[in-house]
Amino acid sequence: MLRSILKKNKGEESMDGKRRFSRMFFWGTGEISLAGVIYPVDEIFDLALGGCQLVTAAILPEDEDILLKMHLGGGSLVVDVVGHVVWVKEGRLGFRFTSVSPESLGHIKNILVYNAEDPEETEREIKGHLGIN
Repeated sequence: MLRSILKKNKGEESMDGKRRFSRMFFWGTGEISLAGVIYPVDEIFDLALGGCQLVTAAILPEDEDILLKMHLGGGSLVVDVVGHVVWVKEGRLGFRFTSVSPESLGHIKNILVYNAEDPEETEREIKGHLGIN
């Protein structure tokens, strides 16, 4: 069963410093694939439509496309996204999604809406962005 929201933040920051999407504390694990090497991801949290935070021992380059397999819901759901590292701090890293399949985007949207403090507000926010239904 998917873990309920523990904390809802303002959302992912855009280039001008404004949040674009609501995000929430959400726990999962996963793996990163880079240049044919697979690295474990100990924690995936602070999930948003545009990215998440990760905890991994892997040393990853910033701004290089990386495949992330997110094992959510106790591992019963695997969501694949491509993205890149945007920051590294104290054993955590910020991961921005750059390519998400429609199916994976649907799973992420469902997780965000299902676990939101205000599902209707979150649904309106998602639908309010161009190209996201």
